[in-house]
Amino acid sequence: MEYSLDFPHTNEILEAIVSSMDLRKDDDVLAILGSGEQALAFAPLVNSVTAVDENHAQFDYAVSRIRALNEFYGVIAFLGEWARLDKYNLGIYFAGKKLEDAKKNAGKISFCLADIFNYPWEQEKFSKAYLSNACRTQEELERIAGKLRQPGLVYIANGDCFTSIKSDLLEIDWNLTGKANRREQVWHPAVLRRRK
Repeated sequence: MEYSLDFPHTNEILEAIVSSMDLRKDDDVLAILGSGEQALAFAPLVNSVTAVDENHAQFDYAVSRIRALNEFYGVIAFLGEWARLDKYNLGIYFAGKKLEDAKKNAGKISFCLADIFNYPWEQEKFSKAYLSNACRTQEELERIAGKLRQPGLVYIANGDCFTSIKSDLLEIDWNLTGKANRREQVWHPAVLRRRK
């Protein structure tokens, strides 16, 4: 199978994601890896991040970007051309202390080359999940949510596909979803909470 680099940088607003996931120091986050910026933004705020991608090219690219941060030109390579263009506030999000905190906490990120929806994740290993726009069906969404321990939050960028969800397992957290949508400029995210 031929793999291509689909996301050299995020096309989501990091502040929208981070602020609406209600991240805490004891959280263990399962995340789509993509370009790596989300995992790096989560790392200073949580216990651990497991970043997953099934696309070999995307995986190699993101892992090398994150690992290069502590090299001489690593920050420049990480932020790259998009920091100058700043279309998605990448340079703003990682300005100053946040970038230093991300560099210090990058070791909290573990990487997994796999299909996030079909990997046999350990039950209740994770408290939250960031799925970006990778989730295509309610079944995939519930498969991930079913593995989460409470509070069991799931952030999806393509939330408009799931706003009328009928699930015994999940419900939309309208407060956190509203917070995400006030900051996000391109997507229509939703934050879903695992029912108790």
